Amino acid sequence: FSIVVFVPLVGGVLFYLIYQAFGYDGISILFALFGAGGALALFLTLQGITRATAVNLVLVFLASAIISLRWPTRPEVLGPFFISILLFFLTSFHRRWAQWLLPLLFWLWAVTYGSSVFLGIIILALCLLVTRQWNIRSVLIFSISLLASFGNGYGWRSFFYIFSIPKIATHVGEWLPMTVALNPQNPGVALFYQYPALVWGLFILLFAVTVALSVRKTLRIVWTQRFFAVLSLSILAPIFAVRFINLSPILALPFFAVCLHASGKKTQRVVILFLLALALFASSVRFKTSYFGLGLDANMFPIKSVRFLEEHDVTGNIFSNQEIGGFLAWRLPNSRIFVDTRDDLYLGSDMFKDLTMLNNGSMDILRLLGKYKAAIIVGDVSFEAYRPLFYYDNWRLVYLANNSFVVVRADLAKQYALDSLNAI
Repeated sequence: FSIVVFVPLVGGVLFYLIYQAFGYDGISILFALFGAGGALALFLTLQGITRATAVNLVLVFLASAIISLRWPTRPEVLGPFFISILLFFLTSFHRRWAQWLLPLLFWLWAVTYGSSVFLGIIILALCLLVTRQWNIRSVLIFSISLLASFGNGYGWRSFFYIFSIPKIATHVGEWLPMTVALNPQNPGVALFYQYPALVWGLFILLFAVTVALSVRKTLRIVWTQRFFAVLSLSILAPIFAVRFINLSPILALPFFAVCLHASGKKTQRVVILFLLALALFASSVRFKTSYFGLGLDANMFPIKSVRFLEEHDVTGNIFSNQEIGGFLAWRLPNSRIFVDTRDDLYLGSDMFKDLTMLNNGSMDILRLLGKYKAAIIVGDVSFEAYRPLFYYDNWRLVYLANNSFVVVRADLAKQYALDSLNAI
């Protein structure tokens, strides 16, 4: 491989090697370890600030429960992981080892998930500015860290990747502002985010109450912990994009811990009880709405439908939703897949506009399939746009399992001798 091709794929190569050695269970365990490692780094960060072990454990438990509401099995989770480690390094910034390890941290971040490393650079710059730690050594460390962030094979293009996607929120629900995501006019998105939004809102309420109850000491706290006070404003980040719901508790937690530690013992006990209750509620939401366990979730990935296509050696142009496009491309390499989650490849294209229209109900599925010459549909039974396929003579429902189904063109069903299902 040339360095331009190889370096940004370090994360992907790591995941692939884990999969080759341990299968899907290995990937599940790896991502759980990222979560556990981030939680440990967050706990050590709080310990470096307050030394209130019991309180810090409760806070980390709550933060972990909220973070888990958005913990997809993809490199995105490395963002919260590295941010937690960065906060630990910054609380140890008076130690030289922490200072000189920062460039290495940023390089590892860049080559595993480079599109979020700019957040770390912003946090580091904010820390040095707010705490007035600019000196020759800190400027040198910041400069090396910034250069290391570009060492991903794509340079500044990866660093500023997030800013190169115009108007992505109009297409992808996770980038919507919280107020728009909860709009009842878009019921599918609103139902998906209603419980995470409730948990996040209650977390903000507890944070605000804790700060208010320590009001007598707040001004002194804000000054002595001014970096974490400024950083805690990130608790509002999901207002701008619901995707950041897993970052807001991480960035707000250090100042939360400081204010809770400064409040009276009676106040602490009451707040801790509410924190535990919210953590348990958030955990129940997580287990209710998301898959828990090792390996692939058969309700999320069309495992049996893909196996059906493999067993019958059916190939052709496949239409599916974005979420499973990459899975289909990997498992069915001899077929052409309509779309996957790499939005930057499709934004601005007629194809992506048509897909957006299908999702919002203004495009007929039959018209879209004809336009792009799709022969096979691997779909989810909950998506109403697929309904006309079950009543149209030119299409045959040939497989149904869990939430997934396979519909093929009538001529393809005849070619591969696939039996039609006449009822659902």
